Amino acid sequence: MAVSSASSWSDTTDLIASATPVRLKSVKIRSNRDATGKAFVQLWDSADATPGTTAPDLVIGLPVPGTSGYKPEYNIHYNMVFATGLTWFVSTTHDGGTAATTNAPLLVDVHYAPGG
Repeated sequence: MAVSSASSWSDTTDLIASATPVRLKSVKIRSNRDATGKAFVQLWDSADATPGTTAPDLVIGLPVPGTSGYKPEYNIHYNMVFATGLTWFVSTTHDGGTAATTNAPLLVDVHYAPGG
């Protein structure tokens, strides 16, 4: 299994985990206790998406600390085929192109297996 990992993001710049077909296995997110707003992990079935322009195929919304549903760490399991490739990004809105900064998670690991 392979992993694409990051702790910071730049506006409208996706992270290319794979430019070939993969199977998404899990997304592990370490939350930011100091966040005062939501952050969103966007994933695309694409070899190179444009955050804020390309509609995401999967979005994980992270609750604000102190609200219902907040946890220090999330480990979400999937078994999804991304037939073209896998790219991802962490934003301030559901399908936006502005990178989360002060409200960003401390770390995101996207685990996937080569092939569909």
